[in-house]
Amino acid sequence: MRGAYEDFVLNEYSRSYLERQQLPLCHFSKLKFSSASLSSCAREWSQYLESNGITSQQGIKLVTEAALLGSAIEHGLSPDLIILSDGAKQFAILIHALCWVHMERTIRRLNGVTAQQRQEIEQVQETLWAYYRELKVYQDQPSPQDKERLEARKTRDF
Repeated sequence: MRGAYEDFVLNEYSRSYLERQQLPLCHFSKLKFSSASLSSCAREWSQYLESNGITSQQGIKLVTEAALLGSAIEHGLSPDLIILSDGAKQFAILIHALCWVHMERTIRRLNGVTAQQRQEIEQVQETLWAYYRELKVYQDQPSPQDKERLEARKTRDF
């Protein structure tokens, strides 16, 4: 995502990422966030982390991920980029969207005990996939009316 750039930047997006990942406060309090490059190579970055007492494997991993994200954004990656995933915490960056297939898998794993519960699970799945098909049609032929209708349905059904 950073292209040819090898720098490390801790900016506001890095801060947000570290907050969501729950970086321990003892590490968080040592970091300064700006759009300035903190180092231009991996060796300097390791020295930066060590000088700030960030030596645990998890601390190094999280702060490095944040700095790579910060660098990518500073070099032109849109912070409005949508990251589509299975909901795993490490992908909760920028604008995070849950993949329909992965979301439906969670519903599919439910085992209703009664016939009514099984019917309700099936009904939820049918509603979800019907809405998905409507979104696909909207994607090909968007209109203000359909947008409003789909937003209302999302609010009502989900």
